[in-house]
Amino acid sequence: MSLQQRLKKISGPQGLTTSGTLAGSGAPTTVALLLMPLLLLLLPPTAMAQLEPEEPQPWRLCPAWPPERPSETVGPPPDPDTPIEVLADYQESIVDDFSLFRGDVHLSQGTRHLKADEMLYRSRDNQVSLFGDVSFMQNDLAFTGTEASFDLTEDRGEFQQAGFRLLDRHARGEAQTLNRPDGETTLLEDLMYTTCPEDNRDWEMHARELRLHHDQGRGVARHMRLDFKRVPFFYTPWLSFPIDDRRKTGFLFPDFGRSSRHGTEFALPWYWNIAPNFDTLLTPHYRSERGTQLYTETRYLTQRNEGQLNLDYHPNDRIYGDDRYYYNYRHETQFPRSWQLNANIQRASDPDYFLDLDSGPGARSRTYLPQTVTLSQNTDWYRFSSRFRMFQTIDDEIEQADLPYREMPDLQLNSDLPIGQSPFHAELRNRFTRFERADAIEADRLHLHPRVSARFGPPGWFVQPSLGAQYTQHDLKHAALNEDEDSVVFTPGESLSLSRSTPVFSLDSGLVMERPFAGSDRLVQTLEPRLFYLNVPADAEQNLLPRFDTREMDFTFASLFMEDRFVGPDRLGDANQLGVAVTSRILDRASGRNLLSGSLGQIRYFDDREVQLGNDQVVDQPRSELAGELQLSPTESLSARTTVLWDPEDRQTTRSAIQFQYRPEPRQVVNIGYRNRRDRLDQVDVSFAWPVTDRIRFFGRWNHSLQDDETLDRFAGLEYESCCWALRFTSRRHIYNRDGDVDRSFMIQLELKGMGGVGQTVDSFLEEEVMGYGYREYD
Repeated sequence: MSLQQRLKKISGPQGLTTSGTLAGSGAPTTVALLLMPLLLLLLPPTAMAQLEPEEPQPWRLCPAWPPERPSETVGPPPDPDTPIEVLADYQESIVDDFSLFRGDVHLSQGTRHLKADEMLYRSRDNQVSLFGDVSFMQNDLAFTGTEASFDLTEDRGEFQQAGFRLLDRHARGEAQTLNRPDGETTLLEDLMYTTCPEDNRDWEMHARELRLHHDQGRGVARHMRLDFKRVPFFYTPWLSFPIDDRRKTGFLFPDFGRSSRHGTEFALPWYWNIAPNFDTLLTPHYRSERGTQLYTETRYLTQRNEGQLNLDYHPNDRIYGDDRYYYNYRHETQFPRSWQLNANIQRASDPDYFLDLDSGPGARSRTYLPQTVTLSQNTDWYRFSSRFRMFQTIDDEIEQADLPYREMPDLQLNSDLPIGQSPFHAELRNRFTRFERADAIEADRLHLHPRVSARFGPPGWFVQPSLGAQYTQHDLKHAALNEDEDSVVFTPGESLSLSRSTPVFSLDSGLVMERPFAGSDRLVQTLEPRLFYLNVPADAEQNLLPRFDTREMDFTFASLFMEDRFVGPDRLGDANQLGVAVTSRILDRASGRNLLSGSLGQIRYFDDREVQLGNDQVVDQPRSELAGELQLSPTESLSARTTVLWDPEDRQTTRSAIQFQYRPEPRQVVNIGYRNRRDRLDQVDVSFAWPVTDRIRFFGRWNHSLQDDETLDRFAGLEYESCCWALRFTSRRHIYNRDGDVDRSFMIQLELKGMGGVGQTVDSFLEEEVMGYGYREYD
């Protein structure tokens, strides 16, 4: 990717510079974007063509728009030498190079087309004066007026009593005078602009003067006012703004809100365009209950480097009683020969920072903040990485013994290569890690995992044997063997070396059979049995080793086909087992869509499992839980999925999840979900966004814990949409920490289509909280 392409990828907000009174408030959307449709009104067609609608079908409730434009008006602007063609009912040569045209006058010069009742043309310098019902059309622009004059050579002109339309953007307006003194400047006086249809002025923007400097990519408005329902709510006596994709220093549109935790909130971002590849966003955020916090976001990009620094500082949080901060630094450098350096460094002032000051999804679930630097190289035949990683623990309920270790460093060398022309592949996984933690056992761990595998079989069946070995050596520091308790204990100054060498054999096999379903030529049913045998000899001495980065995976249907039940090399699960599973699908031949699929499987254990995370007892159950999955998608808009784990020993369900979604349109969705984990979790989650008329849509969510008989999160809201504006509001109550503290908030957003939004961004909130809402693609 070229530097220019990468600069475009990170192009940031475009600011404005203003003085005077800011009346009103809104989401942190730039006033530049708010004014963009109007401000780009007279840009060259090539520049305007780069803009795309923010979302599909924003004008679905509007009358037919725009009128079809003649194909000959679309294209690049004409150059001065382009021939001029004039058609009229009557033509008269007055004197020398003056000609008078009357009656349905049409002038064409390339993609530029003018019409009038009467036109006076001077051929010497290509000057025209037009009278009566005057109109102009070129690409996205259409002007009308009572009188106009043009210099067709110098691209200058002036309209009196001008009306204008921006055809692609559903915009129209009026100006007392529209003057283009040169090809680089446009001046509009006594301007009105709206995206509402004819005979409708629900919202409109007024400016006494608007000057567009096309060569500088900026505009200047004087005495600009924004009205909604004839009520002014935004005014500034002077405003500077960008009119193309060049970024500009200045203030962005403010944001405001209120919640029971923070009180009244107000934020005013300021964007600083330091250089074409270097910018920053500074946002003072005032909360009446806490004080003022400063958010900063700084980005940079060079030919080989790019990065971003987010730094938030809250001096004297009145509720917390101290200064607070958070920073997140991300960096990437591309070196020659496929070398790459990555850094991700985060830190917060205290464990409660995200619970108190970050209300986004995932704030409650943050446990650690990583501090990682990685140097890596990827080639066609090997992958190498050298990583240094530490963590800051921000969950104060984690026990000291469970705190993560520092990895200083973690070296990995992996490869996967074919063996000649044979079907065999050789894989090698090498890893060396040094683990450090204060007042704990430390270690140098070497892990080698060579493996050879092959896949045999034509379409319809396969057999895949695999043979490998895992060698792991732990050189433990501050450790000694406690023979009485058969464990390794922390002993400062002592050292201990333990190793493990274990072969791993697996054999995977399966069939794929199909037949027409229910006699239909359109539908196909498959039957896919699968057997997976795994043999790993037991080495119970592994139970002595401390755990540095290893945990046991949750059992799922996919676990039937895995070579290890642990993640991390501190343990290698012993196994002499056979996974048996069967899957059946009903497929649509034409589209390939999976209409219905079901899977069922279980592991049969031939030996007890001796290797555990600690000194746990041997697991002697002969069978695993029965794992089942069912997916249903009879139409493009309807889908359902359920997963179940059933314990044959206790004869009861240990885990289950059900998810149903009906989504006929991007903003029309219903979700019903249920999750259960025996003795730990029992929740129902319902969310929806549903129109009751063309203009009114309701939305909401209810997340309830059946185990605690308590609602964790609920909100409800309403949206009213017209052709050119929309109003959304929502009321929310949710538990934001483990102590059960409740936050109540109210959000409202007024969107003026083609301009921007005022108030908190309810749309973004719904995309996060209602799965499938909006136009975002989900995996």
